[in-house]
Amino acid sequence: MKTADSILKRVGQSRSALRFGGVEIDAPSILRDSERRRALWSEMVQPGDLCAFSEAPGPDFLATLLALWALDAAAMPLDPGLHPRRKQDRLERAGVNLQLTSEGWVRRRRKEHAGGLVLFTSGTSGYPRAVSLTLCAIEASIDIFIERFNLNSQDIFVSAISPYHGLGLLKFLLTPLLLGAQSVLVDAQGNRIQNWLEGLREHKATVTGGTNHSLDAASRIFRGDFLGDLRFVLVGGEPIRLSSVRAFESAIGRSGVVRPCYGLTECPSVSGLGFGQEIRTDSQGQACSGKPFDGVEIQIRDDQGAVLPPGERGMVWVTGRPCFTSYLDSPEETESRLRDGWLLTGDWGMLDSQNHLYIYGRRQAMIKRAGTTLAPREIEQIVEELLKVGRCLAVGIPSQHGTHDLVLFIVGERLEKSLHLRITALVLEHIGFSPRRIQSIDSEALPRTESGKVDEARLRELALEMIEQHEEIKHA
Repeated sequence: MKTADSILKRVGQSRSALRFGGVEIDAPSILRDSERRRALWSEMVQPGDLCAFSEAPGPDFLATLLALWALDAAAMPLDPGLHPRRKQDRLERAGVNLQLTSEGWVRRRRKEHAGGLVLFTSGTSGYPRAVSLTLCAIEASIDIFIERFNLNSQDIFVSAISPYHGLGLLKFLLTPLLLGAQSVLVDAQGNRIQNWLEGLREHKATVTGGTNHSLDAASRIFRGDFLGDLRFVLVGGEPIRLSSVRAFESAIGRSGVVRPCYGLTECPSVSGLGFGQEIRTDSQGQACSGKPFDGVEIQIRDDQGAVLPPGERGMVWVTGRPCFTSYLDSPEETESRLRDGWLLTGDWGMLDSQNHLYIYGRRQAMIKRAGTTLAPREIEQIVEELLKVGRCLAVGIPSQHGTHDLVLFIVGERLEKSLHLRITALVLEHIGFSPRRIQSIDSEALPRTESGKVDEARLRELALEMIEQHEEIKHA
């Protein structure tokens, strides 16, 4: 059976109820709508076409996605709120064949693609890339996720995560749809965190997800005891902050509900901490992201490609059924990142003796100084936990000596002189050198990607601008 047939059969057997804002619809209705679209589009959409569509999250979004898969085409959903220039750039770079407009499908070119799904990376540390995932990879990613977290048709998924990215689409729309569970996508406009919390309460959520940022924001405004049905909160997309986990679980009065995981657009399901398992930490207090999912293998390698033993840090490599096939907009990067079936993730991490994965951040974000390589999170955790600062972000800026200068951003805190001096002394004591600059910044002013994560590349640019401005003033 073709994977498209397998997915459509599961949707046909599903009794899932999905709610988008105030609109509720069941799986059979979505499937009927997709079959109508399939018949309507069958002469225009050809097998192997890459088809871009820009639908708001809702029944039309899912019906279009399923119709394209039934036609053996590849689907590329684009956020309707994306700036027209960015949207046009993505259409060109991915090599889209057909684009759905208000007047129907418009053919841009003829070029055969593999069927499946095309999503763009978040661009956290660089330019977003067009990632091609097969339907086999998508279904495998969903099934191992269901198995690891013991999900069932009685679960109620509630999320404010964008469905134009892997976590939101695969884990919180397609998983409940194939599982026959309820799914609620809350309004991400306006006060997204408040809407998310209200959605959890109103729909008695058992499963939800977010980032460190959403946990931090929720813990500051949470009031009440209405999360008694919550089984777990899936947290990933960036190194897991133990301080964020503790603050959120303390605010809701429940422990063990936050479940760290690791995945990326190129391989949506890599590792996850199963329900009921205690969050492990390394010697520096960094939280783990669980063990590899079934059918996924992880290696830690050095810069020469040699596999490192447990306990040593290096580049994270993964292989398995959920992995992508190519970057449509960069054959060169595909060749450099996919080697003999293994994906070079670009993340710096470690496996312990029990095969638990620890993620420290993007390799290019590592800070080299005084003969050692430090993860930003190690420095951030020192400041956050010992000085009780709400959130700290550490950035390394290349210096003239081939190492890095350290810049710290203190989020949402007024930086009095006494606090500045305490941070400087504490960092010097623990890592052997002082920050070049310490700057207070509002949470709203932090540069973020479309998925809500901190944009590391733009944050480094901001840090460099600060240093340059400081030098200009000093020499004026």
